[in-house]
Amino acid sequence: MDEKEKSNQPENPGSVSEDTGFIPGDAPAVDSSSVNTEPLTKSGPDTPGGIKPVVVVALSLVLILVTALISANIWRAESKPVAVVNGEKVSQSELYQEMYMKSGEESLHGIITQRLIQQEARANKVSVSDEDVKERLDRMIAQDFQSEENFEQLLKMYNLTKADIEEQLRTQLIVETILSAQLNLGDEELERYFNEHRQYFSEPVTVEVRHIQSDTRADAKAARTAVAGGADFAQIAKERSTDDLTASKGGELGKVPYSESLPQWVLAAFELKVGELSNVLESESGFHVLQVTELSPAVEPSFEEVKSDVQQAILEERMSTLYPEWMDSLWKKAKIEYKNKEGA
Repeated sequence: MDEKEKSNQPENPGSVSEDTGFIPGDAPAVDSSSVNTEPLTKSGPDTPGGIKPVVVVALSLVLILVTALISANIWRAESKPVAVVNGEKVSQSELYQEMYMKSGEESLHGIITQRLIQQEARANKVSVSDEDVKERLDRMIAQDFQSEENFEQLLKMYNLTKADIEEQLRTQLIVETILSAQLNLGDEELERYFNEHRQYFSEPVTVEVRHIQSDTRADAKAARTAVAGGADFAQIAKERSTDDLTASKGGELGKVPYSESLPQWVLAAFELKVGELSNVLESESGFHVLQVTELSPAVEPSFEEVKSDVQQAILEERMSTLYPEWMDSLWKKAKIEYKNKEGA
């Protein structure tokens, strides 16, 4: 067979992510030292478990971002310079071309994988609505970035657009739809799974809480006395709290769901009534005065209320096996011809 034209079966038909279920296609290896994973907010031993630090790059999304980078930036490269060498400009398009040449095999594999998925979707008349894509994107932003602003910061860092990410999510949803149909789960199996994992579909008691942190017990007592005497809690927190992360926000810690793993001083909030002040509480960070501003009781949904969530949970649990097997079958039945750079 001519070396310029051949069919081949890659060893690794796809990649799997525990957090997002799967990422369609392979992507070039990412040097973790080049990815900024430092939180924008500090966290320590006393940080409540329910209060997540904002992460610039969520590791669970690295593959999807790199795939989007390959699909978009190489072909959308601008001509503006990225360096000037002795007066001669090195353009952004040259940089992306070099990136492509160094990771061409992996890049091509990812593109072929997505093409196979798209063809299979057309064959099975599977489509995903813009609303479904938006819902998944909104959930991803809320879970991994906590705000639209942080998400936009990441897009800017990688020179991506929201449309690039939406395209990857659309492919992911297509695969989930196809594989979900293959599972053919009946109500009996779904309900059994729900009963065995009921805690994962329930919502615990949640409190919205704020605090004033002090370095000494005396300062904490003074702050508590001021608030108990009628002073505004938020104002006292801004003026006196030693917690730099929350002082400017009036001491707001946000919504905290109940968990036995929470620090003791945070667990004390679940013993308070709305508006009630805690006694002075001690932690490794100092001394605290808490106030609960809102309390949401636990929610125990019925099976019918979360049936679709149960099906999604089972799908994600089995995706690590289903997706590689399904992708492998697509590669095996596909007729793929590889051409050289000149297209001969």
